[in-house]
Amino acid sequence: MVKYGDNYYGMLAICAHMGCALLTDVDGYVATCPAHQAKYDVRTGEMIEKPQVRPEVKCEYADVKAPLPTYKVRVTQDGFLEIDV
Repeated sequence: MVKYGDNYYGMLAICAHMGCALLTDVDGYVATCPAHQAKYDVRTGEMIEKPQVRPEVKCEYADVKAPLPTYKVRVTQDGFLEIDV
């Protein structure tokens, strides 16, 4: 989950290229894969920059494809975050 501006965004945090964790490096609304620098828009799940290392190699995790799934996030009256998964 990422906060950008006044909004929260939920996105599957697994890179569609090789299955690495994504949400370790987020700048604004862009999540960058630490392994191969693929970039994703956390608002839409779209890959906005392709991986820099061997992008011609098929993904080992064929069940993960861009755009990555995104999830609605809301703040409850108590100040908790709820995510629709």
